[in-house]
Amino acid sequence: MKSAGLLRRSLLLRDPYARRYYATPSSNGTQNGRNRAHPEWLAIIPDRPGVSNIRMEVRSKHLETIKTAAKKSQFWQFGGALLDDVPQVGQSLQIRGSVILVQEDTREKVLQVLRQDIYHTRGIWDLEQAQIYPFKSAFRKGLEDS
Repeated sequence: MKSAGLLRRSLLLRDPYARRYYATPSSNGTQNGRNRAHPEWLAIIPDRPGVSNIRMEVRSKHLETIKTAAKKSQFWQFGGALLDDVPQVGQSLQIRGSVILVQEDTREKVLQVLRQDIYHTRGIWDLEQAQIYPFKSAFRKGLEDS
């Protein structure tokens, strides 16, 4: 009879979806060469009214900070602008907020990180109105695949 650890490992080897969430840590404290997985959270964060100019002023700093952080941790999974309407050629985006997917243990820890983002510190994101839900992805397609 297999031990519980061996049975779990054999099941994980056959199920790549399960491997992502339940793989055992390696000796260096990572999971399959990556940081240990945390639950995922989908956040829909509205902008405060009348902040589109400020958003555009700090956008490059916001994106630079997130891209750097995403290389160092598993927190940021994806993100983008929530729009009022489908963009038309030659028109500027009508942004109403952000949608992000992050990994962290708790909703409160997610909020702690978001409170440090320039979009919050400059008064763009209305975190009091943010909707943050536990999320379990069924499939993903990378940006380079679209």
